[in-house]
Amino acid sequence: MTKIRSRCLKQAPFFRIYKISRSQEPTNPMREDIPCHARKGWYVLNSFKGYEMTYDAIIETIKEDKTGLAKGYAISFLQEKFMYLKPKEDLKNLINSDLSLFEEIQKELLESSEPIEGDFVEYEKGKLARISRLHKDENIQLSNKIGVFVSVYGSQASGCTWDPEVEHENIGISDLVLTTKTKKGTCWTFSQNLSGRDRGINFEIDFKIWKKE
Repeated sequence: MTKIRSRCLKQAPFFRIYKISRSQEPTNPMREDIPCHARKGWYVLNSFKGYEMTYDAIIETIKEDKTGLAKGYAISFLQEKFMYLKPKEDLKNLINSDLSLFEEIQKELLESSEPIEGDFVEYEKGKLARISRLHKDENIQLSNKIGVFVSVYGSQASGCTWDPEVEHENIGISDLVLTTKTKKGTCWTFSQNLSGRDRGINFEIDFKIWKKE
């Protein structure tokens, strides 16, 4: 069975269409497919009984999520993966699965005894910025305008790795002392730990706080 996204069908511009042989004409009681008049031999996925994942249902599920993680998905990813294709419960299961992934990542990063990109540094009393680059000469850059990719193997910052609003003297890794405090920081990873278009999820997890000696 071959699927393509419908781009020109006036009767169903946001539905999927697919082609099947005559011997495979739709008989699944969960579906009520209709012939696609624009393409002979193709069928439009008209509706799924019990598959209530409309656009509004996706938005509703995002609003119901108390963790805030659901807001970090690209809406195009959720539409592609769930809209009219899977039940609402599957989206909730994905959210819980990715929440567990972030919890695992947070645990691994907090257990690291070395500074990592995304960690916070109190470079002056009461002033915090995030490590945006760890240089080979052991100097570091600080910024509050970065994106941070995280995984169980580490982290990597991108974006505005040099932030003119963060004024500080040269700081080396040897100047940092680990505190017992943590701070929520924005970061992202791939849903289900699988890379791909629109699969990135933005979320906040705890990062270590370092202090300049």
